[in-house]
Amino acid sequence: MGGVRLELMPSLVAYGALSLATARYRFGYAMLAGLIQDSFSASAPYGFSALSYGIAALILIRGERFLDRDLPWVQAGAAFLVAFVNGVIAILSSGWFSAGTIPKLALLGLLSAFLAPWLFAGIDYLAREMRRESI
Repeated sequence: MGGVRLELMPSLVAYGALSLATARYRFGYAMLAGLIQDSFSASAPYGFSALSYGIAALILIRGERFLDRDLPWVQAGAAFLVAFVNGVIAILSSGWFSAGTIPKLALLGLLSAFLAPWLFAGIDYLAREMRRESI
């Protein structure tokens, strides 16, 4: 779709930033997810996704008391934020900007936002089932 592909990682980072036990785990998860993404990608210098996911996780961690992670629009907004911050950092790192990048960033954010509630529900379901099986 116009050079934009569906990415799971922004939604997974949003899930971790809103769901894990402590702020340290949330930030570490975001950084680890970014490093994993950078290791499989040749499009940006190593560590830039970790930087952008870490920044987005810090924003979500700081606003945690105002957010109800069980609301689908909060989940979608968190995923949009993670995808948008990642895109902005990628543009700033490459130094390449054009008028067409803003719609692509918005589309990437919207795709991540659409995917996030489904991913949150699926992971929460699996976590409940695993807890039920262990009892």
